[in-house]
This record gives sequence, C-alpha cells and structure tokens, in this order.
Amino acid sequence: MTAPPRSPAWEMIRFSVNIMRGCFGGCTFCSITEHEGRIIQSRSEDSVIREIEEIRDKVKGFTGVISDLGGPTANMYRIGCKSPEIEAACRKPSCVYPGICQNLHTDHGPLIHMYRRARALKGIKKILIGSGLRYDLAIESPEYIKELVTHHVGGYLKIAPEHTEGGPLSKMMKPGIGTYDKFKKLFEQASEEAGKKQYLIPYFIAAHPGTADEDMMNLAVWLKKNGFRADQVQTFYPSPMPPRRPCTTRTRTR
Repeated sequence: MTAPPRSPAWEMIRFSVNIMRGCFGGCTFCSITEHEGRIIQSRSEDSVIREIEEIRDKVKGFTGVISDLGGPTANMYRIGCKSPEIEAACRKPSCVYPGICQNLHTDHGPLIHMYRRARALKGIKKILIGSGLRYDLAIESPEYIKELVTHHVGGYLKIAPEHTEGGPLSKMMKPGIGTYDKFKKLFEQASEEAGKKQYLIPYFIAAHPGTADEDMMNLAVWLKKNGFRADQVQTFYPSPMPPRRPCTTRTRTR
C-alpha cells in the first residue's frame, strides 16, 4: 500500500494549538473580524494544557516542540473590554486604532501564566509562538515581551507593521511605524538580556488603496536603511467580499 500524500497545511499546524478566536484590530484589509467576530473568544487554560498533553502523548512524530500557541493574533488571549455594557453598545470598528481604547484592558498576565505552565509540562522541550503578534498591544506589557523573547522565539519573530508611511497606514487603520520602533527596542533589549541573537521579520503590504508611488519609494528606502531585502513579494488585490484581504510583501534580513 502506498503512503498517503503529505499535506503541507497539516504539517504546518500538526504540533500547534489554537488558544483563541476573533480579533478587535479592525484592519480594513482583513476579513478575520467578519467571520470570527471582534470579541475575543478564549479557551480555558486547562483546555489548552490538555491539548498539549494529547499532542505529546498521541501525535506521531512529536519531538517535544510545540510550533505555536496562538490564533488570529498571538497576544489577544483573554483581552477585551473592561465593561460588558460598553462592549455590547460599542460600534467602533477597532479597539486599537487610532489608539488603544481607554476601555480595553491590556493585561497579558493570563497568557504569561499559560506559557509558563505549558513549558513546565513533562516532555515539552520548547514552545514557539508562530502566530502574528499585535505589537502595539505588546508594548503595553514589557513583562510579556521579556517572557516571549526569553522563552518562545525561535530566532525570528514575525510582525506586521504593513507600511512605513502615514497615508497608507491611516487607510489600513494600523499604528504608525514609531510603534514598531518602540517594540523593536524592547525586543532587542530582551534578546540581549537573554543572551540570544534574534530578529524581527516585518510584513508589508504593497499597493494598498491610498498608497502613492512616493509611499512605496519611502518604504523601499526604509527597508534598505534597516538591512532588509524582499523575500516574497505580492501585491494587494481586491476580492468580492469586503473588507478586502491582501497578499503581503514579506521580507527577510540580509
């Protein structure tokens, strides 16, 4: 009997665990809010731990490394509005644009506790975070950044500033590049304290509506200045269903 064909999609998630669903980011190019909702639905910590144990005990080929504890966004676990009444009445498309809402709590404590409990399990050698990180939330919790960088980054961490210029970013409803710079400083500081050489991999969107040639030129200059070169280049394309989901320009270090 011939072996069944390998599925790249299955191989990618075989040793990963989904800890939540939904996103309150409200990015105009993303459809996650449309099909998962903007109120975060988080699994219980015990449920996540049980799934890790099942992977450890039952999944063939497991070597002790969990490839991801995440979801649409890695660090929105148990984060939401401080008031159920305000949350029920709120119609804002984003809780984090143009700034973090004063009614949004940004406590990463439950996520930190779960990370620590998960990596203490017998037979677990390493837990990586493979899902994209909302870095404007992360900078509200330096303790989380230190925990993440010290224990859960496998050399590279992907984040998505999406652009460097204010014009396109305002159309995307994404924070300015200065927020990326703040996160980068904390990431590098924590990496140095941990004695590790680790790098950020930023994703950018090309040709998003509202983007001018000058914006793309400035992005190219920024990439060169910061030692990046394009690894995978794709452009925004409109789809029949709003909000529209683009392809992204992915970069890698030199």
